[in-house]
Amino acid sequence: MIEISFTSADDAILVMQALTEPARMSAFYQPPDGAARALIHVAEEFAPEVQALAADLPSARKSVLLADAAHLRWRKEVGGITVAGVPVATDDRAEA
Repeated sequence: MIEISFTSADDAILVMQALTEPARMSAFYQPPDGAARALIHVAEEFAPEVQALAADLPSARKSVLLADAAHLRWRKEVGGITVAGVPVATDDRAEA
């Protein structure tokens, strides 16, 4: 495991959210304790991904926002609608 430190807990959490699924599954976040820095512990094979995101926080922020937007769009798409008081499913199974 590789330990990567962050000056801000918010930055460390942002990087955790922006990681790919395999990297996120191998990593864990350690909040700051007193004057200590926030840490992400990650498997050595994923350290370059964490370091790249840590070096370019605006890119990490954009990645997280795009993923959140896609998730919200999907939830709206499959959430259904109400027509004249009758719920109508709009998910992929309802299209058949």
